[in-house]
Amino acid sequence: FFLIFGSTLGPYFNQIAADQQAGLPSPQLVLPSSGIVPWVTFYVVFAALYFGLLVAGWGSTVGQRSVGLHVVCQEDTTKNLPMGRALLRAVVWWGAALVTFVPGVGTIAELLVFLALLWVAWDPRKQGLHDKLGRAVVVRQGLPPVTAFGPPAYPYPAPGYPYPAPG
Repeated sequence: FFLIFGSTLGPYFNQIAADQQAGLPSPQLVLPSSGIVPWVTFYVVFAALYFGLLVAGWGSTVGQRSVGLHVVCQEDTTKNLPMGRALLRAVVWWGAALVTFVPGVGTIAELLVFLALLWVAWDPRKQGLHDKLGRAVVVRQGLPPVTAFGPPAYPYPAPGYPYPAPG
């Protein structure tokens, strides 16, 4: 549902923003009192419920669950995030949607979302800014979380490794 509406409405709203910047009149549909406000409201509610409820209840979204990831509390990796922290962590997605219709501000919000996700690449704990905001750690099911000083030290080779017979 989200992919269909997100993929078809995104280019439409981008074209409207380009028309407004070029000084062209906007169609009646996207005036703040008609079309865009209900769609932004729908997206904000949907994103908050999807990312907040699923992470707090299940410990992961549908996509995270499909690849074996789990969002847990930073201080106790055996517990799911409480609802408040899951919603705060999700503000990266639903918060940026609140300002998408404001020319210029929406673009800055999208860049901040992109930076928040890229943060994982250079963070020692592999946390995005949204994870830091919600004090969360994303772990793979059955593996210990990354520590502040890098990945956990695994003995090499792993205990019980079946060495081949000599000769």
